[in-house]
Amino acid sequence: MCNGSETHASCARDCEVLICGDGACRTGETASSCAADCVSPLSTCGDFSCEGPAETTSNCAFDCVAGCGDATCNGGETQTSCSDDCGTPS
Repeated sequence: MCNGSETHASCARDCEVLICGDGACRTGETASSCAADCVSPLSTCGDFSCEGPAETTSNCAFDCVAGCGDATCNGGETQTSCSDDCGTPS
């Protein structure tokens, strides 16, 4: 956590640069200040259900765990192993 006299230049590990639109809702960003990254105040992040497309692994990691069902075909997922993310085999 960035505190005291620390800045991004003096302590990048503690003081991340906030870039609205980078796909991650970071400390210091809110739905009001960066709607592109942060879940809408009307969403239900924290209810143990990943409700896409508003909630993603980036803006609601509490609900959205990477894996089958995260709306992204990634890792070892295939059309056969995870048709929800990768589509149905032809």
